[in-house]
Amino acid sequence: MECRVSEGFASLGLSRETMAAVARGKLGLPTPLQMKVIPPALLGRDIVAVSASGSGRTTAFLLGLIERLGNLAGTRALVLARTKQRLAEIHEHFDVLADGRGFKVTEILPGGSLSAQENELRERRHLLLAVPQRLTEHMDKGAVNFSSIEMVVLDAADDMVGDGLLPQLKRIVTRLPPRRQTLIFTETLLDSLSIFARTYLRDPILIEVASSEMRPARDEAPEPSAASKAPARVARLKAVARAAAAAKASGAAKPVAGAKPKPAAKPKPASKPAKAKPASKPGAKPAKKARAKKP
Repeated sequence: MECRVSEGFASLGLSRETMAAVARGKLGLPTPLQMKVIPPALLGRDIVAVSASGSGRTTAFLLGLIERLGNLAGTRALVLARTKQRLAEIHEHFDVLADGRGFKVTEILPGGSLSAQENELRERRHLLLAVPQRLTEHMDKGAVNFSSIEMVVLDAADDMVGDGLLPQLKRIVTRLPPRRQTLIFTETLLDSLSIFARTYLRDPILIEVASSEMRPARDEAPEPSAASKAPARVARLKAVARAAAAAKASGAAKPVAGAKPKPAAKPKPASKPAKAKPASKPGAKPAKKARAKKP
């Protein structure tokens, strides 16, 4: 196994310390995604990587991130993810790959104490793991210092966009130093993510790994919830967007996929011409004249 590790990951340009961590983690050979992402990540390039869950994306961005941290002080890297469960997985894997390097981590998760998290943010630990909603809360209070951030990772970006977190992502990245490195990992390259990448990334590289290229990664088991629910949610969002665009173009509203069609309105009968009313009915008493009031 040691030989296979050196033949695979060693060709990617990793340091001896990181290679020792890879060997301790028994990661085996790198996955196709890791082979494509790690070399340009080590060069500081911005990347948009499209691949399914279970392709080894955690190792793909953590190895470059750990190399970027080096021996520098301050918060150097930020990883944004959709749920605290996913951040816990990233933190656990980081501890394996960065074992013995002395790096410290701050987690900004929903449900935790704001004051305790503010104290951790003041320590400016090397790596900041956060969900966008809670991080923007701390930003509103002026508790976050992004001045030393060199690298930001958006994990499962399509899931975050599907949950309506695109405004928070934009707020966060606009506060980061302009010369930072940005890595986006997504299962589906949504139009909104393409626009985001063109707006906030610097000459990004697009990396795509087809399902036929994939093999299971040792560091990352497929996530049933993300793999099964996220594509369905994305499909629904696309259907809604297509229906809205078509309705706007044609000037007529079209039903959204899954909605029950309304019954067609019955045509109203043509209105009949109004009959002229007779001046007075036969035998009707003449109308009384209004009496003038006496002065």
